[in-house]
Amino acid sequence: MKLNGVLVTLCAVIFLASCSENSDSPESPGTSAIEFSRIHINHLTQSRNSAQNIPFSQFKVYSFTDSPEHYIFDGALVTDMSDGKWECDKREYWYPDHDYWFSAIAPADANGVNFNKLTATQSVYHGGGTITYRPSENGGTLDLLYAFSGRIATPHIIPAKMPPVELEFNHLLSQVTFMFYNDLGNPHFFINVPSITLGNLYSEGVIDLTQPNPQWERSGWDSFWTGAGRVDQIKVNQPKSSSSVYLLPIKMEGAVIQLQTQLFYIENPDDEVGFQFSDVNTFTIDFPDIDFQPGHSYTLIAHLNHDNVEGDTGVVPISFEVQDNSWRYGGIITVP
Repeated sequence: MKLNGVLVTLCAVIFLASCSENSDSPESPGTSAIEFSRIHINHLTQSRNSAQNIPFSQFKVYSFTDSPEHYIFDGALVTDMSDGKWECDKREYWYPDHDYWFSAIAPADANGVNFNKLTATQSVYHGGGTITYRPSENGGTLDLLYAFSGRIATPHIIPAKMPPVELEFNHLLSQVTFMFYNDLGNPHFFINVPSITLGNLYSEGVIDLTQPNPQWERSGWDSFWTGAGRVDQIKVNQPKSSSSVYLLPIKMEGAVIQLQTQLFYIENPDDEVGFQFSDVNTFTIDFPDIDFQPGHSYTLIAHLNHDNVEGDTGVVPISFEVQDNSWRYGGIITVP
C-alpha cells in the first residue's frame, strides 16, 4: 500500500510538470498582454477626415489564433484613451509560437452592421469574415470602416512586452456630397435649397472580406429614402456644400434625387436675411450613372440659375457634374 502511494505521488508530479512545460499561459500574467496602438486610416482625404482626426473613438475587434476554431476576441470593445493608446475591455495574452489574425470594425456603435466572423480554415486569410450592412437603419449617415492585420506570428520566447497591434482601417462605403453654385449673376439674389432627398437607394448589401478582391453585392431588394440636409444662402461666387451621405458602393439603378429650390432677394449683398422672391420648386432627377467604388468621395455639382429656381417645376431640369475626389485620382479602390 505504501509503495502504491509513492507511485501515485510520482505520477502526479510527472503529469503536472509536463502540463507546465507545454502550457500556453504566460509565466507572468500581464507582462505580455495584447495591446493596441497607432490606429490609423488608409489614404485620408480632406473631404472625409484629416490625419489629425480619427472619426471614431471605439471599435470592435475580432481575433483568432492559428485557426478560426480558436477566437480570443469576439467583438471586444476597444476605446481611444487619448494618449495614442487604445484600451480593450477584455484582457488576452500573447502565446509563444502561435499565429494571430485581427479584424476590426468601426465605429463600434454602428447601426445596421452585422459581422459574420470567419469559421472555416483557409490556406490564406484575406479577411476575418462577411459584413452585411443595412444603411436604411441609419439613413446613410454611417461611414463604415474595416481593418485586417494579416498574420502576426509570435516568437518562441515571448518578451516581457510585445509590440502593440497596429491596425490600418479602410473606408468600405462611398461618400456623396452635393455642391451648389449660384449662377444668377446678380449679387442681390441668393438661393436656398431647403431639401435634398435621395430615393430608391439599396437598403442592404453584403461584402465577403475573406475573398482576395471583395466586392459589395446587393443582398436585399427593399429600397429606402434619406436626406442630405439643406443648403441655405448660396450667394453669387460662394458655392456651398451639403451634408454627406454614405452609400453602398454599388451602381444604383432606379435611384433618384429630389431637390427643392427657392429664390430670395437681399438689398445688401452682405446681408444674411432676404425676402422671399419665388415659391419653392421641386425637382426629381435620376441619380447620375456613377460606378461607385469603396473609399471614394463624390461631389455632385449643380449650377442653379433663373430657369431652375424661378421657372415652373420641370421646365429646366437640374443636371449634375460628378467629381470624384478619391485619393487614387479616379483609379479603382479595392478593399484589402
